[in-house]
Amino acid sequence: MTRIFDIHDSDTSRNFTEQDLPLVIGSGEGAHVRITGGRPIEAYIGSADGYLFLQPAPGAASLLHNDSLVTASVWIKSGDTSRIGETLLRYEITGDRVEITAMPRDRRPEVAPPPIPHPDSVTAPRKDPLPRVTNPSTKTGSGLKLILPLLLVLTAVAVFVLLGRPVHISVTPQPDSLSLRGFPPAIPLGRNYFGLKGDYTLVARKKGFQELRHKVRISDDTAANSYSLTMKKLDGRLNLTTGEISGAHVLIDGRNIGITPLREVLVVPGEHRILIRRDRYLDFSTTINVIGRNQVQTFDFALEPAWSEVTLTSEPPGALVLVDGGIRGETPVTLELLTGERTLVLRKEKFSDHTMTLNVPAGKTLAPALIRLVPAPASLTLNSKPTGARVAADGVYQGVTPLTLQLSSTTSHQLVLTAEGYAPLKRSIELAPAQSRTVTLELEPEFGAVFLTSDPPDAELFIGGRPYGKGVGRFRLRTGSHVLELRAAGYKTIRKKITVTRGYGRKLDFRLEPKNTGAAGNENSAFSPPAKRELVRLEPARFQMGASRRDPGRRANERLRTVRITRPFYLGSREVTNREYRRFKPGHSSGSISGMSLDSDDQPVVNVSWNDAVLYLNWLSRQDGLPPFYVEKGGSMVPARPMTIGYRLPFEAEWSYAARYSGRRNPSRYPWDGIFPPLPGSGNFADESARAILGIVIQGYNDTYPVTAPVASFPKNLGGFFDMGGNVSEWCHDLYSPYSGFSGKTEVDPTGPETGTHHVVRDASWRDGSVTELRLSYRSYANQARDHIGFRVARFAEPPGKTEEKP
Repeated sequence: MTRIFDIHDSDTSRNFTEQDLPLVIGSGEGAHVRITGGRPIEAYIGSADGYLFLQPAPGAASLLHNDSLVTASVWIKSGDTSRIGETLLRYEITGDRVEITAMPRDRRPEVAPPPIPHPDSVTAPRKDPLPRVTNPSTKTGSGLKLILPLLLVLTAVAVFVLLGRPVHISVTPQPDSLSLRGFPPAIPLGRNYFGLKGDYTLVARKKGFQELRHKVRISDDTAANSYSLTMKKLDGRLNLTTGEISGAHVLIDGRNIGITPLREVLVVPGEHRILIRRDRYLDFSTTINVIGRNQVQTFDFALEPAWSEVTLTSEPPGALVLVDGGIRGETPVTLELLTGERTLVLRKEKFSDHTMTLNVPAGKTLAPALIRLVPAPASLTLNSKPTGARVAADGVYQGVTPLTLQLSSTTSHQLVLTAEGYAPLKRSIELAPAQSRTVTLELEPEFGAVFLTSDPPDAELFIGGRPYGKGVGRFRLRTGSHVLELRAAGYKTIRKKITVTRGYGRKLDFRLEPKNTGAAGNENSAFSPPAKRELVRLEPARFQMGASRRDPGRRANERLRTVRITRPFYLGSREVTNREYRRFKPGHSSGSISGMSLDSDDQPVVNVSWNDAVLYLNWLSRQDGLPPFYVEKGGSMVPARPMTIGYRLPFEAEWSYAARYSGRRNPSRYPWDGIFPPLPGSGNFADESARAILGIVIQGYNDTYPVTAPVASFPKNLGGFFDMGGNVSEWCHDLYSPYSGFSGKTEVDPTGPETGTHHVVRDASWRDGSVTELRLSYRSYANQARDHIGFRVARFAEPPGKTEEKP
C-alpha cells in the first residue's frame, strides 16, 4: 500500500508519501506538520503493519489525543484529533489518502445573526406598550404574531437569494452521496448548489471508490464556480497462483510483490505488466487488467519447464558425465538439462575426455548419437645423445631433447631426430593408452669434406680455435657451422664461417693479404673487379610462377600462372654488400638492431630504397662501360627504351625462376630440400639466436646470426646462388600488383604493371620464421627502405639480336 499525506496548516498545503515517514510535528522549519509555538519537534507520525500511530517526542509539551493525555505511542483513526500546545490536529483517512489539518485551537468560525429578528423577539414587550383594546384588537395582535416570523423567513430567503451564487459540480462516476460542507450551508439545486461566497468542502462517496474531498470556493466569478471531478477506484485484490507449482517470484511492473501462492494482494486499477520467475522454469510474462473497486480477481498462470530430457550413451559405457563442470552420472544416463548452451564432458579411465557443446531447448526429449570414446594418449619422454636434438613427430616439429610428447595411442608414430653434426635418426614407435615411456636415442656423427688451398701454402689452419696444421689439403669436418682461421707471419689473419653439409665437398682458396698492402685477393674479399663479377647466366625458359591453392601458407597474391622468358640474362650469385655499395655512396650506413650491427663490410647492404638501388646499378653500369638501364622521367626512374644491357634489378619472373627452378628437375618449395622446419645450416632466418629481438622464431633452429650474416655464409643453392632464401629480402624491378583474376594465357617476359606505388620484394630475411614467409613463392612489397631489404644485380646477357660472350 502507498499512502498519500495531504497536510493543511497556516493556509498552505503540502503532499508527502510513505517514503517520507516518520512525519515530524513541530514548529521547526523541517517539520512536515507545522504548529504554532512549542518546540521544533513535538511528536512523530509513523506506520506499523499498515496502521498509523502518533508518538510524542522526548521532552515534548503535553499532548492530548482525543482529549486524553498521551505519554506513549497511540493509534490514529479517521476522525481522531490531537491537541499540541495551541494547535488542534484533525485526521481524515480515506483509502490511501490521509488528510491532516492543523488549526489554532481557539479559532472559531465567524458567524453573524440573520438580517431579520428572531421570531421569538416579536413577543418581547415593547418599551411603549400599546393600550389594551377590545376583542377585535386582540385578534389583530394574534395575526401579527403569525405574520412577523413569516416575514423574517421571507426576508432571509430574499437576502440569501440576492447574495448567493450558483455552483456547478460534476463528479464522475455518479456518486452514491454528495455534499457541500461549510457555513452558511449551501443549498442543493438538482446537480448544482447555491451558496454564499466563501470556502466549502465537497465530499463524495461511492462504493468501490475512494472518498472524494475537494475544496470549493464560491466567488462572484460565475465561470470559476464550476467543478468537474473524478473519483478514484479503490485498489483491486488479486489472488495469484502458478498451478501446482509454488514458490515462484511475482513482479508487477518490475516490483517484487511476493512468492506464489499470493492472496488478496492490493494493486491499483489499470493495466499492469506481470513477470513470474522460478528456478528451472521459463520466465512467464503477460499483461493483466486490474478492475479495482475492492473487487477480487484470481489469476492462475501455467509455467513451462526450462529443461529437456537428454539421454547420453557411450562406447564403452560407464563414462562419467560432467555438465558444466558438475558430475551428473554415468553413461547410459538420462538427465534433465537446463535450456541454453551446456558443456558436456564424458570421462573414463584410459580414454581421452570427450567434450561436446549441446544447445538445450525447453521441453524436449533429446538423444544425441552414440559417443565413441578415443583411447587416451600416451606420454613419451625422449632423450638423445647428444642432447638438444631437434624432434619431429609424424612430420611436425615438436622441440628439442630432452622432450616429453603426448602421442595418440594404438597407432604407429614416425620420429625424426636431427642435430648439427649428426646424421638424421628415424624411429617408429607405438604406445598403449595412457602409457608413460622413456626412450633414449643415440645419433651417429655425420661428416663432410672441405678442400683447402692457401697462399702462402704454409699458413696455419685453426678450426673453432683448435689447430689443424697447414691450410692445404682435404679436411673431414662434422656437418654444421665452423669458423676457419688462417694465420701466417707477415700476413693479415683471415677468418671465415662455413657450413659443412653431409656428402658435400667444398673447395676453398684463401689468399692472405700482406700486412703492408691493401690488396685483397682471397675468397673472403666481397668485391670483385668488373671483369670478374660473380654472375650466373640463365637461359630462356617456360615455367610456372606462384603456388597452388592447396599449398599450406599460400597467400592470395600468389596466383599460379605460366610464364615464358625469351632472353638469356645474368643474375648476381651474391647480394650486394655494404663495401660494394659504399664505393658508390661512401657515407651510407645500414644501421644496427638492438646493438647488433648491420653495417659490416661483408654484410648485405640494407636500409636502401628502390631508387637508391637503381641509382647504384646505373653507376655500376658506367663503371663497367655499359649503357645505364634506367633513365629519369617525370621524377621517377624508368627503363630506357629500348631496354639496354646495363645493370638492373631482376624482374620478378627472373628471380622466381632462379630461386625455384635453376639447377633442379622439380621446383623447390623452400630454400632447402625437404619440409619445414629447415635443416641445420639451411640459411639465415629468424632463429633461436634472434629470440631476444624477434617475436616469432623457428623453434630449435639456430643459424648463429641474430641479424644479417656476411654474404655467402651458407652453401649456394643448386642454381649457384648464395642467400637466395634468407639473410635479406630483395628488391625486384616490378611495380607491385596482387595478380587478381586468372587469364589462363602464358605471360611472355613480364616486367610488372605500368603504374603503382610499391615495388615487389621477394625472398625471406633474417626477420622471417613462418611457413608462409619461408616459401620461395612468397611475395611482399614495399615503398621505402627497410632494415631487412637489400638487392642483387641483374642484366640481359645479350642485346636484342646479338649474342654476348659469357663472363
